[in-house]
Amino acid sequence: MSSQVILPENLTIHHITENFSDLKQTVESENDDMIFDATAVESIDTSGLQMLLAFVEDLKARDVTFSWLNPTTQLKETAANIGLANHLQLH
Repeated sequence: MSSQVILPENLTIHHITENFSDLKQTVESENDDMIFDATAVESIDTSGLQMLLAFVEDLKARDVTFSWLNPTTQLKETAANIGLANHLQLH
């Protein structure tokens, strides 16, 4: 069974605090498959990408597979611009 995490519209430094705890709890409790629903992501910065990278690295360390649902162009381009697209498996 897989869990789905719906990412918020804003993943920027100004919004990380309000989203991090809930997202972290969901990601760390998952032991099967994780789906990141990125349909709503409109703005993301380095802080948001660092948070996602921490979640992805945690899942990889526990051999939990993950996938992306509808990653927005903004998310993919921002990740590519700072060299994180491959690490986040946003191809």
